[in-house]
Amino acid sequence: MNKRIRTAILILLVGLVALLGLQALWTMSAYRSECRTLTQKAAILTDRAVAGYLWINAFTKYDSIQARYGRDMLPFIGGIDYHGQKLTMKIYDPQSGDYRRIEKKYDLLAEFATNADPNSVLYHVCGVDPERFDRMLDSLFRRNGIRTPHVVETVDRLTGAVLRTTARKGDDRRFTIRCDTLPLGIDDKEGLVVRFDGSLSGMPARLRAILLTSLAITVLIAILLVLLIRILIGQQRQSDFREEFVHHLIHEIRNPIVYLKRVLAKPDDAEFPRRIPIAEAKIRRIDLLIEKLLSASSERLDIELREVDIRRLLDDIRASYPDAELDVEIEEGITAFRADPVHLSNALYNLVDNAVKYSPERKRVAIRCYRQSGMLCIDVRDWGVGIPGEFRPLVFDRYFRVPARRSTGATGFGLGLSYVRMVAEAHGGKISLTACRPGCRFTLRIPYTPCDDQ
Repeated sequence: MNKRIRTAILILLVGLVALLGLQALWTMSAYRSECRTLTQKAAILTDRAVAGYLWINAFTKYDSIQARYGRDMLPFIGGIDYHGQKLTMKIYDPQSGDYRRIEKKYDLLAEFATNADPNSVLYHVCGVDPERFDRMLDSLFRRNGIRTPHVVETVDRLTGAVLRTTARKGDDRRFTIRCDTLPLGIDDKEGLVVRFDGSLSGMPARLRAILLTSLAITVLIAILLVLLIRILIGQQRQSDFREEFVHHLIHEIRNPIVYLKRVLAKPDDAEFPRRIPIAEAKIRRIDLLIEKLLSASSERLDIELREVDIRRLLDDIRASYPDAELDVEIEEGITAFRADPVHLSNALYNLVDNAVKYSPERKRVAIRCYRQSGMLCIDVRDWGVGIPGEFRPLVFDRYFRVPARRSTGATGFGLGLSYVRMVAEAHGGKISLTACRPGCRFTLRIPYTPCDDQ
């Protein structure tokens, strides 16, 4: 992978991380905004609900006390001293028969004007039962579009301790969205807090839609970036393959041409006759390379059936490898048959060439020709490095090369075995691979039609 591709992938990854960060910030901002809107709306409704609750329950208690002790009894007396900036409340205690006095003085006139609320006074008359108040508040919330689960708590404003709550034991919901504490009474001792469920299931539908949409967009963009990175890597691999392909092609063509030029430059050399067969073998290699390249551009081969002498063909192949041990065994009774001599010769030459090329130590190849069920079978067995099991189903695919074979130093294009398969299929036969220890065996099967039967 070159530097340009690595830089592009790095930029994409940085962009993805930045996008994820922006998505997270946007989601958190939307979450905080929705929480703020929820708590502001809930605070207004809670204040309204507390006022209604206190008025109803305070005067219900007022009527019940008068009904018991007579209409002359005043259950509570409240007053506001504007000059002294003071709130005063007297509440009748039936047990002692006396009035309990509650009073608060404000130092600042502005504070007095803001907090001198009659509702605060009524709290000392009847208090707030969280369970009863929660039922009233829940109904008000639902009428105003708030359906997020919530709990109601009365707390000590000095210590923050929860005095009473509507939360049930064992409830695993997280009530983390907290409204501001609403003061209860005029003595600043107690307050009322409403908490909302902050989990995904408890969030408002609009907020859940925002979060899920954000997550979907993020996942989609991440998938697209991953696909783009894979495309870039694939293009780089194709580019590397083309460069390697051209390099090998030049190498395969240049070596025979250089050798031929050297031979032809010295026709009077004493070694000239010995070098002619080697030159012919190298020309044959170029011819085979051309056939394989041509097969790479088509899906099928056009063959011309003519007489083929398998003995002469295999003898020619054996003569092309003087440095290898080629053992040829041909079953008795096999006579000349009909096949395409060029393509069949090239296919067998390719199998033998692979067997020699991938046998780094002892270059031993066994060729066995026999008949079986109306087919002519040609086995090419070697004792080389072999083919790992996971790659065997792929060896006949075009351009495929076994990675492990790079250790042998052999070069190629991944076209040879795909060409052999095309030759076999063009004749109506097939090619198969059998693993051996060591090495492997390729079996080429084509219909056997003796020329004597024509």
